[in-house]
Parts: sequence; structure tokens; C-alpha cells
Amino acid sequence: MTRTSSDPRNALDFEAELFPLCDGEPFGLESAGEKGKEKLGCLVAFYFLNQASRNLKRHRANNGDPVGERELLRAVETALLAKEDWDDRLTSLGMCATPKLHHGLVTEVEFCEPGGRPGLPRVFTQSSSACLDLF
Repeated sequence: MTRTSSDPRNALDFEAELFPLCDGEPFGLESAGEKGKEKLGCLVAFYFLNQASRNLKRHRANNGDPVGERELLRAVETALLAKEDWDDRLTSLGMCATPKLHHGLVTEVEFCEPGGRPGLPRVFTQSSSACLDLF
């Protein structure tokens, strides 16, 4: 499996349970189609969002101090902004990413791409949480 240098799956401290599935399967760049690099970037953004969210939950569960919580909230905000950047990038390519959540973490991302159904034109609209196939 080919992985880029910015792929967190290359890191020694990689937490596989926080890396979301891509359209129901583990992500592989070779099988991701021509938009594979964009899909990987989006999955990486959700991975870091999962990490930040999980760290905040753990801190709160341990009755953590407010100073530490502010730092963790900043990490969540940074991860959310990175995810929004990827949403914008995918939208400019005519794609959208719909996350599936389980216990507050993104476990899978479904991608919509133009031309998903042969012979039918596709029109997409996107919000931060929905992808609608209008035709």
C-alpha cells in the first residue's frame, strides 16, 4: 500500500481505531480512484479531529483542570478548521464527504463524486453534515 509522508498511518504512535473507513473499507490509495489523494486528506483531517475529541473526553472524564481543557479545546478547533478546509476543497472538485459517527467519533466517511451512477447527471449540494443527490 502506497502512503504519503503526511499520512499519519506512517507514524509510530498511529491509533488505527481513530482512522475512519473510506466508503466502508480501509483506505488504500490504489483503490481510491482518481480523487484518492483528496479522500486521504479528508480522512486524515477526521483522524486528527477524532484524536482531539477523544483527548478532550478523557480529560473531562478525569476531572481535568480548566487550563488543560482550554488547550484541548484549541486542538479540537484546529482540527475542525482543517476538516472544513477539506470540505471546501472537496466541494470545489464536485465531491462531498459524509461522516458516520459512533460514540462521538467519525468511524467512516462516505464520499459522493460526480458521475457515480452511469448515464445519469449528478447535482450535489452540501452542508457540513449532509450530501444530497438531487438527481
